[in-house]
Order: sequence, then C-alpha cells, then structure tokens
Amino acid sequence: MSALEERSCDSGSDSADPTGVEREHEVVSSHSEQDLKRAQRKRRLSKSNDGDAWSLDADSSLATPPLLSAPPAFLQLSSLQRAIIHRLRGMLDTHSDSVVITNPLSPRSPIVYVTEAWQEMCGYSMSQAVGQNPRLTQGENTDKETIRGMGIALSERRSCKVRLINYRGYNHEPFWNCLSVHPIFHQNNLVLHIAQLHDYSHRLNQLVSHRPIQFCVTDEHFQRSVPLTSIAGASHLRRPSRLALTSKHVVIERGVDGEDVVTFVEDSEAPPDTLKLPTLHVKRLGFFRIDLEPMYLIDRLVDEAEQMNLEAHASTTCGGDSEIYRLDVTSSNEGGGRVTAALHVLPEENGRYCITMTRLQGDTFGYHSLYRTLRQRLVDLQSK
Repeated sequence: MSALEERSCDSGSDSADPTGVEREHEVVSSHSEQDLKRAQRKRRLSKSNDGDAWSLDADSSLATPPLLSAPPAFLQLSSLQRAIIHRLRGMLDTHSDSVVITNPLSPRSPIVYVTEAWQEMCGYSMSQAVGQNPRLTQGENTDKETIRGMGIALSERRSCKVRLINYRGYNHEPFWNCLSVHPIFHQNNLVLHIAQLHDYSHRLNQLVSHRPIQFCVTDEHFQRSVPLTSIAGASHLRRPSRLALTSKHVVIERGVDGEDVVTFVEDSEAPPDTLKLPTLHVKRLGFFRIDLEPMYLIDRLVDEAEQMNLEAHASTTCGGDSEIYRLDVTSSNEGGGRVTAALHVLPEENGRYCITMTRLQGDTFGYHSLYRTLRQRLVDLQSK
C-alpha cells in the first residue's frame, strides 16, 4: 500500500463522529488547512522556477508565430493548433483552472501549454513542463493498469475520466488526481488533447473505511461530440467529450506573410452542458448543486454508510447522457424497525451533481431521521 493510500485509510480513525455534528466545525478549519498547503506549494514552485529561461506570459498571443526562444515543442505547433490553444486559454482562469494541453501529432505527445493552477498542482513551471510527456507526474504508486487504459483510450481517440496517483515535481509528494481528457478534432482529424485536473487528495484522504481506487473510464456517453466554439468556460470541461471543429466553425486563409490566418465562427448551438438529464418524477430529499466528481460522491456515501454500520449495495445504470450511481442503504432504528433508502448521484446542469434520497421501505420517521443524520455528516459537500 502506498504512503498516500495509508493516509487515506487511517485519516480520521482516532475520533469517530457517529452523528456528524462535529463536521460543521471541521469544515472551516479544513478549508484553512487547504489554503495553507496551497500557499506552501506556490512558494515551493516559485523557488524551483528560479532561472527559468522561457515562459508564456498572460499577454502574449498564441495565434501569431511564437518567439524563437520558445521550446521546440511549442515552435512545432501549426497555426491552427496555436489558434485553438489561444481560444481555450482565453476562456480559462489560469489561476484556478488546472488544465494541460498536449500535441498528439508530435512524437511522445509533448505538453504544449499548462495553466498556473496546473503548475501549482503538479509542481512544474511552464518552461519545465512544455516539451515533456505528461508521464512526468507519474511515480511508483501510479497504477499501471490505469495508465494502460489511458493509453488505449488516447490511441483510439476516445475521451475518458481518470483517477490516479500522481507526484508533484518539486518534492515528489503524491496526490490524488481526477481528470477529464478531451480529444480535439478538426474535420475529424485529431489535432490536440486537453485535460482538466482536480486535486482530490484532501477529500479522498478523509475517507475512513472505504479505500479509493485508481481507474480510467471510457464510457459511450463520454464520446458525445461538442462544438469547440460552444465552450465558454472550464465548467464545460468537467464532463469528458469529443471537441470538434468543422468548416462551419473555423475559416483558415493564407496571410500575406505566408502564415495561415485562423478565424473562428461563433457557434449558435446549445451550450455543451445541455445534457439529456434524468427526470425526477417524484419529490425527493437530497443535496443539490454539488461541485464535486460523481465517483468521489459515491465513494463518500459508501464510506459514510460503512462508518454508520449501514447495510449498503452500490450499482450503476445509464440515464439520459450519463451514468447514474445508486447506493441502497438499510438501517435499523431503536424500535427494531428497518428503513431502506436509495441514494442516487445524478448530473445537473453546469457540470454539477446532486444526491437524491428515496424511501424504499420503513416508516417515515425513521427515514427522515436517517436523512438528517446523513445531512449532518455531508455538510461539507456544499460548503464553499
């Protein structure tokens, strides 16, 4: 077992909180601890950046030929690739959106752009990362089968959802990386890959009874095609998809200097997060507008059920354009009665998710008591 996985299993085991009433007080201190760690990572990255010979500042243009001082991997980009990166960079918040873009048309698929948030998370500066293969963040406890699954998905030009253990560059600290990988196509030809990353170390390390796993998922509902020109923000990158450009979306003309001039045509279609969402036919109790990964949410629910000594059974079905995660739980109340409820993790708009709860068996009082207990224990899910 890795050191990171050991921390994940042991975290919180010294002081069990069966009611969850302590959680609200822990949320504030937990967020303060995360802010402190983030500031420490920035300082470490700043120290490791001393002497960097090249960087891409926020005001430079990717749509024009790059400076000769740029790394070879950057100089090799075509005018179309630079224009796509320039467009994507304009809709990202480089300080908070952890994003990496790679060039699959070049040997070893080198990194060609990273945001500041990616640099902070992964521990490599722009000049250290560009030209390197994304495998530079892998280490001894990165799951080989997960990496093999990613390789197959990329070779088959499929989008995927991945969770794996990566390592920061400046101190080789392991962290849980959850990422969505999107291939980008022009006229059905692959031109770039873009991935959005989230550091789930803090949340997965808080699981007490349930051990998280590494995985790569390439389900069919991740393969829907989305016009690149309809992407308006990082929230549209949370769910994996195939980003597409056709002659309808982009015009390429030869400029007077011999360089291609790329012009994007704004898309009037519905935004990419307009999914066929499952319909809630009955009013249910639940937790809504959650900005967290669904795989983490089901892991968290299983962990809470195990801590509460609930009988639990997890399953997955398809509904609309995405998977629906279900956890059936059964509790026994003091009077000897049993309450069985179904917890569903469902997609919402704007890349968010919700957890709904439906009574399957048992009295209403016991059902609402179970809901209140879970609500106290899950208070951090909707905390900002």
